[in-house]
Amino acid sequence: MKKTSSDSDRRAPLVSIAVPVYNGEAFMEECLQSILDQTFMDWECVVVNNRSTDGTAGIIQKFVDLDPRFRLVDCEEFVGLIDNWNRLYPNISEGSRYFKVVQADDFLYPESIEEMVGVMEEHENVGMCSSYRIDGLKIDGGGLNYYDGPVFPGKELLIRHLKNEIDITGAMTTLIFRKSDLEKLPTFPKVFDDRDYHVDTLLGHEMMNIADVGFVFKVLTFTRVHEAADTVTTAVRFNTFRYSRENRLHRFKELDPEIGKLYREHRLSYAYYMFKQKIRNNKKCIEWHNQYLTRRFSFGETLEAVLLYNGISWRLLSPLRRKRAKFADNLN
Repeated sequence: MKKTSSDSDRRAPLVSIAVPVYNGEAFMEECLQSILDQTFMDWECVVVNNRSTDGTAGIIQKFVDLDPRFRLVDCEEFVGLIDNWNRLYPNISEGSRYFKVVQADDFLYPESIEEMVGVMEEHENVGMCSSYRIDGLKIDGGGLNYYDGPVFPGKELLIRHLKNEIDITGAMTTLIFRKSDLEKLPTFPKVFDDRDYHVDTLLGHEMMNIADVGFVFKVLTFTRVHEAADTVTTAVRFNTFRYSRENRLHRFKELDPEIGKLYREHRLSYAYYMFKQKIRNNKKCIEWHNQYLTRRFSFGETLEAVLLYNGISWRLLSPLRRKRAKFADNLN
């Protein structure tokens, strides 16, 4: 990688912000300006440019020239989205205490970092902090009780997440991490596990399993929703969340007996989904899932799933099994 700004020795900031980008000129200036406008001053911002072919690099350079806290990493090789995200951590200052990713389409409200760092500095057991966020046209991040905060037991929140009771991980821009806890990740020094398509959600879950979680009951970030974005179109087209949920339920199924039960129910729902794609000869969808799915469905699982979810068999099911199938469908 070619670093176009100075790498001279400097005191490490408290917070390292990293921005991965590819052809992001439409919103790059708004994103970087929101970082510059932070009320919290002790930060660096490293922008990792993944061989953009538009005016992205010029916009970044303008901020580098304006403020030495900005640095540009101009990559010499184009890589996929997740691989570019995994370029972030190695390029931040080693001595910083916190790590935050801001996606190039998003922006921060001025008090965002100050509010989150305040919680984490006061509570050393907090490995990750989140907040409310604007997600397109709605406010997201609900489910927690203000009077129970601002610190919550990580494993308890993880179980509630897996039960679909809350969603406080949001988009990656919403979160900030303590670096000493990131180093406890099973994949470290790789921060983003490329074995899961929804790496941001998985990282949030892994951090809940490692440490407690802080939450600021304010809207601190804006997530831009792009209907044409690759992650959105792929997720809708191939129902990628089925795999990611299977992966996370399996990863954490020993935490609580109910998570193990949800995993078994999801496996049947997922098996029936894959059976329907084969009937429809949806080769591209099957190919997508097979590239990630490591625990392939047995003939017995598929048969049980067909009997459970097939329309003819549905009418023959006992009321108890019908209720179980409906419950699993609602979760997925």
